[in-house]
Amino acid sequence: LISAPSTAAAQIDLQSDVGVLAPSTGGTQNQATFTATVRSDVASGSALVAGAPVAFTLSNTTGGGETILPAYGITDSTGVVTATFTSGSLSSDSTGVQVTATVYNSSSAAIASASKNIIINQKAGSVVIGAGTTVGEPVPGGATYYLPMSVVVADSNGNPVKNATVTLSAWPAYYRTGYWVQTSSACGAFPTATFDNEDINRNLIFDAGEDVPYVRGVTTSTSVTSGLFTFSDTGAKDGNNQEKYTVTPTSANLNSSTPTGLDSPSTAPVTFVTDGVLTPGNSAGGTLPATVTTDANGLANFDLYYAKEYSIWIRDEIKATTLALGTETTGVLTMTLPALKKDADNCLLAPSPFNPKSPAP
Repeated sequence: LISAPSTAAAQIDLQSDVGVLAPSTGGTQNQATFTATVRSDVASGSALVAGAPVAFTLSNTTGGGETILPAYGITDSTGVVTATFTSGSLSSDSTGVQVTATVYNSSSAAIASASKNIIINQKAGSVVIGAGTTVGEPVPGGATYYLPMSVVVADSNGNPVKNATVTLSAWPAYYRTGYWVQTSSACGAFPTATFDNEDINRNLIFDAGEDVPYVRGVTTSTSVTSGLFTFSDTGAKDGNNQEKYTVTPTSANLNSSTPTGLDSPSTAPVTFVTDGVLTPGNSAGGTLPATVTTDANGLANFDLYYAKEYSIWIRDEIKATTLALGTETTGVLTMTLPALKKDADNCLLAPSPFNPKSPAP
């Protein structure tokens, strides 16, 4: 093989045998080989150049201890010089660590450079959470539903992260009042109002100011319309010193049969109680595993279990948290707890357990 002398160096090309490298941990070092090829200029036929000095440098590093060795080399008779890149303990961002090869002349002046990026990851970049479409019953006809769910964890390059530990939590972020209404054609759920969980700081402690009436902003001689009903303050209070209200169907409800759970809706007094407990209880949001571990596809499946009486009336906040690039990342899904279609269609489910209570004696 006849090569050009080092004085003819004019171009350099840089290639790597891999584009993605796992972080090095403990005694395990993960490495990539970078190959720089030096050629003469196009006018002289881009001939391979032997004996040309080439330096390798790193930029956009992670601070995790990655190296490129040797940092300096001389091209062989094929115009090639190689260096070994070793990843550090930290993952890079999505652009990766940049490796640059520069060819110099005999006066140590740079002639040409070429760069190549290598991504260090296979650590979580993000986590997302999703819910299935089919509700199940652990015991047919029992008091509980389960909903299949999954989390997906990917690194900064979109590759699956295997064996990632994901921490899960369920919180009943919102609750609803409402009724199931049977019409001539179907049974449907009609929420009358939606409220924030009273436990504002989520510490499961009944703090001052957290127990509030179910309908806020209604004062004496005023009323509020929500959904299919109008709630009107009577101006009187019950034995618990709570306001008494009447509830009447709105015009939108005139063609529906009387909602389940209200006797004589046009005259029945109801009370929006401050009942001395946090509403709803945290278990109303259901239960799920504390942690799951992802498989080779970055996927972990699990089930959310919850009592039937809370389906439709609770909006859950499901969180999935994992360690990503040295910090925690969280995926959040907010959803209404679904009901089994056959139960809903046949009006087998109870009205909201959070509906206004009858006045105390």
